[in-house]
Amino acid sequence: MVRLLIFVLFINTLLAQDQEYLAQYDKDSGLFISHQIKSGQTLFGLTQHFGSDMEATLELNETLDLTNLSQNQEIQIKLNPELFSNTPPTEIAHARVSYIVKPGQTLYSISRIYLNRDVTEIMKLNNLNSYNIHPADTLLIGFVETPSIEPIIADQTERNELEETLITNHEFLSDLDTTSFETKVIPREQIKEKGLAYWQSISNFSDEYIVLHKSAPINQPIILYNPMMDRMVEATVVAPLPEKSYPDNISIVISPAVADALGALDKRFIVEMTY
Repeated sequence: MVRLLIFVLFINTLLAQDQEYLAQYDKDSGLFISHQIKSGQTLFGLTQHFGSDMEATLELNETLDLTNLSQNQEIQIKLNPELFSNTPPTEIAHARVSYIVKPGQTLYSISRIYLNRDVTEIMKLNNLNSYNIHPADTLLIGFVETPSIEPIIADQTERNELEETLITNHEFLSDLDTTSFETKVIPREQIKEKGLAYWQSISNFSDEYIVLHKSAPINQPIILYNPMMDRMVEATVVAPLPEKSYPDNISIVISPAVADALGALDKRFIVEMTY
């Protein structure tokens, strides 16, 4: 029992230990930090974690080759001050966020303009008795949860059902003799939408341009565009997206071939769809 208690206390200490980010401010990008990529973390996941968007991340890292990111590489991530807490979390890994005062800056401008917070909050965090601060002073501006790895993992049964659905649709399409059909173009209004794509490796179909979509017509083509990489591909919708197999924010599941054609950098990324 004593050993267990010591172990629990040790784990809690590890979770609660401080890391530190040194925040910077840019009038165009806002507040941002430098983050060292850990194994398994993705550009999209980090962007979401810190409350930013891909456009801001791309602008901050325009000099980097984002197609070849490596472990321990530093990237710039915009930070949403609304994620700050005034006290360090005790049960999750967290990081201190600090800011170095620049010439001409005041406690008010840093608090209200950069952080959109009350001046008294920053004063309490730093045990300040007055508004006086000086260039090169380091201010603690809050605490944030450190990013973790949260891959999408569907239940194994659901994965099996998904693969069965793909196989059934694939066999149906393969066996269908289309040569005897007269080609007809059915006019209809095209639907355009933007959503989150997720690519999943299914060995049987790794080389095929197929997708699962929530509402697009089955056995119909869909045009996908990745604005991040400026790449486009046409694929075939072979089945609807199974309910409860993926988070609600996933709009489309694509095969590895489609992901490769779109230059996907992460398992999850924004795509524009036309069908």
